[in-house]
Amino acid sequence: MRLKTSKTDKLDAQMIRMYGESEQPKLWNPPSKMIIEAAELHKLIELLVRQRVGSVKQEIIKYENCSSCVLLLPANITKPVVRSIRAYRKRQAQKAT
Repeated sequence: MRLKTSKTDKLDAQMIRMYGESEQPKLWNPPSKMIIEAAELHKLIELLVRQRVGSVKQEIIKYENCSSCVLLLPANITKPVVRSIRAYRKRQAQKAT
């Protein structure tokens, strides 16, 4: 490709045309409906995971200084929260030394 110092739409169009003629790239095909839906589902799953992690972190912050308070948490997150609190305290202890 040739480099130009000035830039206009006309020059851009000429450069694109010259590229297309010399390189003959494959035509672009838009993704199928199934691929688009899969990507949207993937984004939704990532969002839900981030929200769950965020709420668990909030619970950790809320209860990190109160070991008996962990008993007040819902049963389905008690074990992960306890593990997270222990890991957090271990990292804090390692940073202190």
